[in-house]
Amino acid sequence: MKNRRTLSLLSCMAFATLLSCQDDLALVDNSALPTNEAVDLNGVVYPSSKFYRPMTKGTTGNFETDWETMDKIELPDKDAIIYTPWSTSGSDSNLPKDFAFDVKKEDGWKMLLHTFNVANEKMRYFVLYNQRTGIMKVFYYLADGAFPNNGGAWEVEFTTPQALFNHTGELAIPINLSTINNWGCTNVVRAENKAFYLGWNGFQIQLAYTPNTNSGYLIDVSSHCLNTADLDLFGSNYSYSEGTILTYGSSNPLSGLASDLTAVFGSTAKDFIDDQISSGKLKGKTESVSTKSLAGGIAGAVLNYGANLIFNAFTSSFSQTTTSKMDLQFITKGEIEIQGELSFNSNSPAISLRLPFGKDYVGELGVWNLSEQPIIYLDPRADYVPNPPFDEMWHEYNYQLRGVSRYDYDLLVNPDLKPY
Repeated sequence: MKNRRTLSLLSCMAFATLLSCQDDLALVDNSALPTNEAVDLNGVVYPSSKFYRPMTKGTTGNFETDWETMDKIELPDKDAIIYTPWSTSGSDSNLPKDFAFDVKKEDGWKMLLHTFNVANEKMRYFVLYNQRTGIMKVFYYLADGAFPNNGGAWEVEFTTPQALFNHTGELAIPINLSTINNWGCTNVVRAENKAFYLGWNGFQIQLAYTPNTNSGYLIDVSSHCLNTADLDLFGSNYSYSEGTILTYGSSNPLSGLASDLTAVFGSTAKDFIDDQISSGKLKGKTESVSTKSLAGGIAGAVLNYGANLIFNAFTSSFSQTTTSKMDLQFITKGEIEIQGELSFNSNSPAISLRLPFGKDYVGELGVWNLSEQPIIYLDPRADYVPNPPFDEMWHEYNYQLRGVSRYDYDLLVNPDLKPY
């Protein structure tokens, strides 16, 4: 009996030793997780998870529970620290003050997860959640690798349909109508260009309560840059042209005979005209032309056979072709100016994140939601509103509806908030 007690005592001591060693681990033992969530959680800490065990001072101290009082975060296995966004000792000023300093537990904030123990030193995220407002706030620390960029944007997406994003629009979308699986926003920094800067960056989003959520889904956090640049191009242009212009014409020493042609009479003129008609050079009436007809009426003969045709046929044999040549050279100078905006999409220096996000890890999120579309009943009655008449001929009669008589809706509230 004594030996059995000794063995039991040793077993208890061994079990206690094993527990004390496990308390030094920064990770959740994957064997303790549900079998349908076979995801490598190496370095990711979920303080709200039922599998969570507090971190020791050898890594990040009590950051999971006392983050608001900490001025800096100690990184594991490194002689390096990161100042918290709300630090007044050495943190950067990238984030707006109301964003960076609104993190206190008394205001409803709790920590959902952080990745400061992940081996990849570029993956430096931590996520807070406000149980009263449903706001999820994501902080990201960019240690290096920044490059010129602007228009930084974040995108969040679930791997399976969820209703957590149903409050991200102007109106709340009831669960039975639709589910929104992705959402995006600009980088929440003070700079107007919303670029990703070295140091702290981040964003926040309001979550809607979603009952009966699948505990096996993942959340993807990624980013990109919608770069824009003002375009203002100016310069001068210079062009030189040269060539030759050729002009063709003709000259005729007998062109002055036009006024004397009507004085040519007799058989010589008749023979000349008949010869021109027979050869086809003078087209018109083809009957024989008599000298008498020409002599009898100069005006009639000219009209009948065409003075221009007679003259051209008579003088064409004396025409000579002439060519005029001109050299062309000219120079053009001017100025060019182009203004506008250039836009292009590119990767961001922030590293993306994919993690389990079911209620077994982060708990019940969101404050409220609607199970179905509300029904609003309007009172069909209206009341007369008297107005003084404009004149004896014109009267206006106004009636005002009594408005909403009642409405029906099914409001779903996160049970973690009850009584409320």
